[in-house]
Amino acid sequence: MSTTRRDFLRSSVAAGGAVALGVGRTSTLAAEDLSNPAEAGTHRGPEPTPRSLRILILGGTSFLGPHQVHHALERGHRVTIFTRGRTQPTIHIKDFQQVEHLVGDREDDLTALEGREWEAVFDNSPRKW
Repeated sequence: MSTTRRDFLRSSVAAGGAVALGVGRTSTLAAEDLSNPAEAGTHRGPEPTPRSLRILILGGTSFLGPHQVHHALERGHRVTIFTRGRTQPTIHIKDFQQVEHLVGDREDDLTALEGREWEAVFDNSPRKW
């Protein structure tokens, strides 16, 4: 069965879209997959082990923060937000009941962050430092 250029492009775009959206499982392409196109993608590598990360989000109550909090919690991560304590969360109120809240100011009060460690930090500030 021969593949036309149109069929190849259609399947390439579909596969690229699926990868970009995280649809389906990832696989490891073995050398024998290249020699037999009918079996391509049938050899799967080990499934990644989910790992819960400790994530600090600077801000977190408005703009991008609530979305980041929601998606991190959905994936099983432990989330801490560092805010000035002025803005109430705009969406996903139930999510904010599951996060640790630290209050301070990046310009003159970082005491709440002292002696703490996180594996990932998201800084939503558009300011240049």
